[in-house]
Amino acid sequence: MERLISRISFGSSNPKDLVSLKQSLVEVPNIKELLKTTKSHLLKEISQISDLAEPKNIIEEAIKDEPNTSIREGNIIKKGYSKELDELRK
Repeated sequence: MERLISRISFGSSNPKDLVSLKQSLVEVPNIKELLKTTKSHLLKEISQISDLAEPKNIIEEAIKDEPNTSIREGNIIKKGYSKELDELRK
């Protein structure tokens, strides 16, 4: 996840990296539950952070499940996500 976030932050990511990030974010609630059972005070504190559902949902709503690797190739944004984009495609 750290590598994916770094690539996205530095602008060197591709659309498939966003799909990979979404798949990683799906696991955050499970990880949080596991951390709650630890004896470590620090790990219990970490388990209180957000489950990052909002970015996961945005990626899920906007990005196709099988986007092209390159942004230049298109086929990234789902139909119906943006009315403006849907009009431009027509």
